[in-house]
Amino acid sequence: MFRTIFGFFQSIILVITLFTTSGQFLPSEFGCYLRRLDRMGIYNNSTRDSVPQTEFYDLILDHFSQERDDGRTPKAIMIVYDGARADALVNTVDSSESAIFQLQREGGHIYHMHTGGPNLRNQQGVDTAQGFATMLTGRWAFGDDGHGVFSNSHTKPADGPPLIFQPLLEGGYVDSAAFIVSWNGHFTRTNADGVGTANYSNDVALFQQLGLTDADDPAQGAMRWSMNPNDAATTASTIEMLEDPDGPGFLVISLEYTDSAGHRYTFGNHRPEYVQAFHNAERAGLDMIEAIRARPTYEQEDWLIMITSDHGGFSHYHGRQFQVTRQVFLAVNRNLPGWGACDAPSVITWPNVLTVGGIVVLAAINVFAIFRFGRILFAA
Repeated sequence: MFRTIFGFFQSIILVITLFTTSGQFLPSEFGCYLRRLDRMGIYNNSTRDSVPQTEFYDLILDHFSQERDDGRTPKAIMIVYDGARADALVNTVDSSESAIFQLQREGGHIYHMHTGGPNLRNQQGVDTAQGFATMLTGRWAFGDDGHGVFSNSHTKPADGPPLIFQPLLEGGYVDSAAFIVSWNGHFTRTNADGVGTANYSNDVALFQQLGLTDADDPAQGAMRWSMNPNDAATTASTIEMLEDPDGPGFLVISLEYTDSAGHRYTFGNHRPEYVQAFHNAERAGLDMIEAIRARPTYEQEDWLIMITSDHGGFSHYHGRQFQVTRQVFLAVNRNLPGWGACDAPSVITWPNVLTVGGIVVLAAINVFAIFRFGRILFAA
């Protein structure tokens, strides 16, 4: 009887260990994910050379600060498909309404990137707040110089690293900038007392103190914080700004199509609702690109066009350190020399080696327990 109970509990421990181990060692959807991404034939780098989200900050700043012999004015737009997985790109590879593949067909590149920290050691959760904060500050959440946003409910500390908008505006690289969203967690969420609890509540206040954002209406000023009721309105607001020759020189847009579908129906290409949501995001992104190309001043401008994601997802969730949540993408309208070999996440990290070692030991114990139980059973 003791051996039977012992074997039963060892089996339970093994199952629990399997389900709590890192995502790359789980079977099917999780275990082969990186391999499937590398076999898609879409990306210009491998998952092993995945680029960290922290690189966005320098990419944008370098674009605006570089000298140009042709006299063109630098402009930039970052379009974020919230919750779009890295494997979602297969859904629009042949579509004429794909913003991502329109960029690629015109000579742009698509890169593997990762969020959540440099490896799988749970240093930073994999949600919208952390992803955006990393892209906009060039820092991970942790450390003395980190941005300090560890969850969707966190507010970036007032003394945290500056958002990319600040050096662009204060350095005179752009006359105005805009952050255009429909999720209130970015900068409009408040508590019952009306106190701002959004991720960038402190930053809105800072820009108002600096005179860069209107004190009464955050959607006005050199720095515009544009809150919209839905993605269609976000797209319309963006296009309106792009059609204005004197509009923002740098825009960050968040589209919620894929994240909303993922939370409601589950993340992944197996769900037609999620696939359709990705198509919707792509159509909106293409509309924005077409608005840029239609600008009367377009030929005198040098546009850096970036399309990316803040995180992936699985089942109805994200947040945990799985490769299906960590791996994201960047489609950009140019080649980025040197990208693909910096701060790449380890495919096997020491905590995971130890976990796999534990699984092997527990499996051996289980085999022994089952063998002993079988002998007892048949001997009886």
